[in-house]
Amino acid sequence: MNIRAILRRGFFVFAVLAFTIPLAKPLNAGELQGTYGTFKWTITGTTIKIEFHPKAGETVCSDIRLKQIYQAKQDGAVKTPSEITPNWGYRDDDHLPSCWVIDHVYCEKDSNYNGDDSQDVGTGGSVDGTTSTPTTMTDRPSSSQNNRVYEFETCAYCEDNGAWLGCITWKYEKDGTGAEQVTVTAAEVTEPSTNMLDAEEEFDDNHTKPDDTKFCPEKEADEAEGDGTKQTERGSEIILPLLSPSNMILLGMAFLFVAWLKLRKGGLSMNHLHNVLLLAFCVIIFISVGFLSFAQSDPISPYSDFISYVEDDYHYYQFKITYLGEQTKSTPSLGFHDTSYTTWDISRFEPYQYDEFNYDNDSQVMWKFDVQPHEMMWFVQEVGKDPNLTDTTFISEPFASFMILRDPNTASEKAFEGLMTQDELAELLYLLHESLDWSNTEGIDYVHMYRLIHWPRD
Repeated sequence: MNIRAILRRGFFVFAVLAFTIPLAKPLNAGELQGTYGTFKWTITGTTIKIEFHPKAGETVCSDIRLKQIYQAKQDGAVKTPSEITPNWGYRDDDHLPSCWVIDHVYCEKDSNYNGDDSQDVGTGGSVDGTTSTPTTMTDRPSSSQNNRVYEFETCAYCEDNGAWLGCITWKYEKDGTGAEQVTVTAAEVTEPSTNMLDAEEEFDDNHTKPDDTKFCPEKEADEAEGDGTKQTERGSEIILPLLSPSNMILLGMAFLFVAWLKLRKGGLSMNHLHNVLLLAFCVIIFISVGFLSFAQSDPISPYSDFISYVEDDYHYYQFKITYLGEQTKSTPSLGFHDTSYTTWDISRFEPYQYDEFNYDNDSQVMWKFDVQPHEMMWFVQEVGKDPNLTDTTFISEPFASFMILRDPNTASEKAFEGLMTQDELAELLYLLHESLDWSNTEGIDYVHMYRLIHWPRD
């Protein structure tokens, strides 16, 4: 076999690996029809999107929402929310004796997954006699521990009259090897289980005052008793790329080694210089792709590049904080910038993010608020005094990501990302809270709420 045939085969193998393997992420889609509508879902990795398409003519409802309950198991044993992580202690008052509980994050007032709370994820639906609009939600469960199972039940509910329109079940599993999987376990659309009915009643009783006003009991308790500083384990596991950088390098080296063996045995023609150069080019491509795949797609800059003593420079800064830890329901991210000077574009952060972590929370709920240059300048300078907050060292199980984007969409664009523990996130949020003017009530409220979500009281 001559070199051209080998190279043709090499290019074919490379093309197959380069284009089919990255696209081969787990993808599952399905649907189940019920009396009042159809549940449809797509699963990509551990992210599941669920839609309920109401059936026109079977019911009329102007506001259809989704409710979700879950039960957690560790090593086969049922656990309370706070036994999974102390951060979820606010759910303990809402769970049943069987530990089924409405899936919610801190300080939600209604029991809907895609309801009217600012933390909620998804959209409402509706149906009349002829047309219908689906109600949707997205979830990405995660676990810091192996041998973890979350069982879920998701139901469509009519807010107009309290009618249940159907339910499906699904689960998240992380086995003893750390492999994760999300599967729909329902064989048909069913009526709500007793667990769903009881958990919704428990939640609504705890979050409704005697005058029928919805409220946030955990926030009132925290504000009365003060925030705690309980340290928990870091939350998120690494999700390795299917075609890892090391595999790309090894593939290139193996290709070179095979060619060398062929040459030694006299089976590889080296009569033409361009064939030699073409072989070398193939090997360089394999190895270069492998090395370039490490860490972020684009390099991050040191924190010192973002410290400026010129206030006007901060007109062109954008900041993002993303939770990367344990969750059953998507958790809001924080975004802030001078809205008079820059347009928020989450995609500008993406090239600088680590491939190993899942930043899907950014696309679900983003709490954004406006900040002025003097607020950002004080914040950046104070953060710069703490080396723990400005460290760009990679950590395998971060609690959160803190990013800065300077001069977005320009030739001088720069980005910083720091991976943080829970302690470091608490310090960062404290400095951010202190940097905001008292007149910036929206920013103060968001930062205060974000700290309460991730920093449970004792």
